[in-house]
Amino acid sequence: MSVGRMRKSSLKGELINTVFLPANELWDTSHLVIKVPVRLGLLSYRLLLVNKADMAKFAKITTLADLKKLTAGVASGWETTKVFKKQGIKLVETGYFEGIFSMLNGHRFDYLPRGIYEIYAELDARQHLLNDVVVEPTLALNIPMFTYVYVSPKYPRLANRLGDGLRELLVTGELKKILYKHYAEDIKRANLKERKIITIENNHYNQHASDYHDDLLFTQ
Repeated sequence: MSVGRMRKSSLKGELINTVFLPANELWDTSHLVIKVPVRLGLLSYRLLLVNKADMAKFAKITTLADLKKLTAGVASGWETTKVFKKQGIKLVETGYFEGIFSMLNGHRFDYLPRGIYEIYAELDARQHLLNDVVVEPTLALNIPMFTYVYVSPKYPRLANRLGDGLRELLVTGELKKILYKHYAEDIKRANLKERKIITIENNHYNQHASDYHDDLLFTQ
């Protein structure tokens, strides 16, 4: 589903009633939001898929100003896309998610930012088609962002039950254990300690900055 279709469907509560999304103002005001960052700090970091021919170019990047000389490939509707636009980062935007990978393989833009928990599986699944695409080994983007659970306004009881359960998981530390169970290998492969981190401000995050902070990505 596109994000737009998800929103329409979940507002009616007919086909779906619960959505996991990066925190954003539109959904905050239209849905019942559970402000528990279910991926903790994981969503705040992006690695880059790049064309092999550009490896030397990326090795020289150290600042956001350097990065702005290049062009990112993004999908319409991503919160990352909105942040990049606000920061004046050059974009090639598409509404077709699957096509964005072949566009990078064809050198239509310079890099594709993806989450740590996404990038390796997505590349592995398409490796036979993406002969010229690799995970760039020296950089990571820090775009402060949380994943929240958004529940249809038609289902307040569900939102209350989920909220109670998720808050308990967070307090007891069980949420972190679950996250490590699924993503520890990706976190280890990302090796953020050895990467240059470029921070890109996210204005919406500032409204939620006091909700939670975690250094789980640097403790592996």
